[in-house]
Amino acid sequence: MWARCAQPHVSRIENGRAIDSIAKLEFWSSLLKIPQQYQWFTSIKSEFPATVASLSKSEMRVPSTEIVQAVKNGDAQPEQDMSAIFGQVEADCLDRQPGGLSQECLKAHILGNGLTYTSKVEKENHLAAASASNPASFSVDFDSNIDLGTSPAEYIESLIIDNPLPNSIGWSDVVNMRSITRMLALSENMHGGGFSYEAAAAQLRRASRLTEARASNQVRKEMLEAIGNLGGVVAFSAFDVADYNSAKKCFNFALWCAQESGSWALRANTLSDMARNSAYLGNLDGALSQIEFAQVRSDRVSETARAMMCTIRARLLAAQGKEREAISEVNRADEYFANRNINDDPPWLCYYDEAEHQGSTGRALISVAVSRKDADLAAPRLRNAISLHDETYPRSKIFSQTRLASLLLQTGDPIEAVQIGRTALTESAKLQSRRVTEELRQLGRSANMHKAIPAVVDLQNDLFGPQRQLGA
Repeated sequence: MWARCAQPHVSRIENGRAIDSIAKLEFWSSLLKIPQQYQWFTSIKSEFPATVASLSKSEMRVPSTEIVQAVKNGDAQPEQDMSAIFGQVEADCLDRQPGGLSQECLKAHILGNGLTYTSKVEKENHLAAASASNPASFSVDFDSNIDLGTSPAEYIESLIIDNPLPNSIGWSDVVNMRSITRMLALSENMHGGGFSYEAAAAQLRRASRLTEARASNQVRKEMLEAIGNLGGVVAFSAFDVADYNSAKKCFNFALWCAQESGSWALRANTLSDMARNSAYLGNLDGALSQIEFAQVRSDRVSETARAMMCTIRARLLAAQGKEREAISEVNRADEYFANRNINDDPPWLCYYDEAEHQGSTGRALISVAVSRKDADLAAPRLRNAISLHDETYPRSKIFSQTRLASLLLQTGDPIEAVQIGRTALTESAKLQSRRVTEELRQLGRSANMHKAIPAVVDLQNDLFGPQRQLGA
């Protein structure tokens, strides 16, 4: 115990909101014996000495001495709101002594017992002055409506967080950066880029300033790699919501981080994602150049990374009609994946597990399967991906579902395709992803060849319905 306070009370006083009650300030200043010259506030006791001195005990007639005595004896907690105690005294005083004397009566009673009195007007004036001098100190009237003065978006638009950066960084900062990036990447995978894009971009803006902080050579290298990984996450989130200019900017930043840190693994991963982006936009030749640049010095990256890059190259070759080369590249990817050691993988490759490999290789072979009218070239891989994906990667699962449904509409059982497509459509409502929307549209286009089947027509109508258009 200290000053009649238990340790939790002391902690709340030290770390809680700044005191804005003159009564509390008077109480603690007296308890701590703080000299008056060091008190920033004016003692209310000194403002009413003449009036109070002229009043006798018989004139006061205020029967609330037990309340005051409880405070003086320490039976009331020091952090208790004194205005509540004074409110009881004031109510009692006004009841017993109506008229002009009530306020003076109240002041005399409080000051005469070694306490201080704060009138409602004085308290409001004090709070207004405190709020003006210290923006962090303010009061809210919870009984009335809060008026922002503008739209919610405009009100928050001007929000600026003052969060100074450290002058130097260490290993703990690198660990924190990796952790933040992992959480943002998980959010992007689970909910789509629409939910995580802006939050990730804000983190990247702050992280970019850490590249100039003092650090040992090894810490700086690891931090640059971690920040570059974050840049790649932001770039892919932008890609997912069709903000291609921002995606390009963040990809370039990630490549710069890879260059400055000497990270071949980050370079390969970034170029691979850039190839995905280029292929999505129809630039197959540019995408093929990017993935082949990513494979330069592949001896410096893990087996998992090599499998991932071979899978992308296989899809690009297949899209260009080079079916035999595409199948050969998928076989190479399978071999690399079978020999992988996850302990050799960088943090960002955690997503490329068995489910992802099956889904990616299955996708790479879809055009070959359609060309040869043989769904079994790709369908088993897509089915495996659907069964293996857990709740952490719902978007990847939806991709495999829509691609399998589209493949079956073109080369297999359209009724099964409808069932799988409906599941994908239902699950897609949980995501904000332009890529998912486009995959569903592609599924709708694949349904054109089965206009005679009512179930297919119904699915197509739902895929191109108002809700899908609004989500585009």
